Amino acid sequence: MKRRALLAATLAPRLLRAQPRALRIGVLTDLTGRLSDATGRGSIEAVRLAAEEIGIATVGRPVEILSADIGRSPEFGIEAARRWLDEDGVEAIVDIPDPTVATAVQALCRARGRVALFTGPCMASLTGAACAPTGVQWTIDSAAAAALGRVLTEAGAQRWFLVSAEDPWGHEVAAFLAAGLRAASGVVTGTAPFQTGGEGLDVALALARASKADAVALCAGAGEAAASLARAGAQGLAAGQMLAAPMVSITELFAMNPSVAAGAWVVLPFTWNSDDRTRAWARRFSARTGRMPGPYQIGAYEAACHYLRAAGDAGRADGLAVARRMRFAAIESAFTHGARIRADGRVLRPLQVARVKSPGEITEPYDLLSVVRTLPADVVAPENGCVLLPE
Repeated sequence: MKRRALLAATLAPRLLRAQPRALRIGVLTDLTGRLSDATGRGSIEAVRLAAEEIGIATVGRPVEILSADIGRSPEFGIEAARRWLDEDGVEAIVDIPDPTVATAVQALCRARGRVALFTGPCMASLTGAACAPTGVQWTIDSAAAAALGRVLTEAGAQRWFLVSAEDPWGHEVAAFLAAGLRAASGVVTGTAPFQTGGEGLDVALALARASKADAVALCAGAGEAAASLARAGAQGLAAGQMLAAPMVSITELFAMNPSVAAGAWVVLPFTWNSDDRTRAWARRFSARTGRMPGPYQIGAYEAACHYLRAAGDAGRADGLAVARRMRFAAIESAFTHGARIRADGRVLRPLQVARVKSPGEITEPYDLLSVVRTLPADVVAPENGCVLLPE
């Protein structure tokens, strides 16, 4: 008995040393604010699905998922990210849909050599002026508005009226959209601002309706754009003019009355029901969440899978080494085939332009969009002049 006890005491420290340290991923998401439908608990579950699918056999150590709510305030989200990186050993942060938090997290991860995966909607500056060798913009940003503007202008919407939120995100969406429609010989006949939170929106929408423009664009960041679309639809704006809402997610459409948004035009990187493989994954997601996934939740899953495979290949926790491997490897999932990450951190992927179906066109729950056109990656992601420091 004494010899057994001595042997156990001798082996215990060795066994403890042999246990690999867990790889920790933080999901910085919106659980309580306007983006909670588009990201939120769905993004957390998506990352958990990725960790379960890739597993310890690929990564070489256990994977732990942490989460925090940026819906409380940007300051809370930034402090949570700093604590994760400095105290909790988090090696990658995923989602980050708030632009203020995203910019701060990009800087924190760059300084500490950790990976930032922007899978929620974000501003294009994250792969422009604020680009970083450890940051990746995975799904969609405000530059997608240019693609939507071009497509609708080519379809006959020559005269545009822009309803724009008075904040940096709204200004960026408006600038990209105006550039896109000008490239297709469209013209902006008028603009009307409104304050974040909807103040002045009714006045702006009334001016848009009176303008008789062919198309009205709701230029606002995610969350704000969805609330604007609901108000515009309730006023019947989409019935007489093309209504473009580039930053609205299908998960936000799930949360509103579909008839309100019928006829509106959106742009997105993924749809849950593209084929049998995407439907199969969506059913797995739905079994956990009670609803089908939106593009930002799909992006969180896909980005986490790609990161975990790269971390396993790198065999170490160096964020810069993992980011390099992510850039060299093609992205493969049920939703994406052969996409690449550009040097500035932008995932080069096609985008889909879709119209919101009318209630009579909907044949199954969550089947709210009719994809009209798929745009190739080189059209929707032009070079942006980002110059990274030597890696």
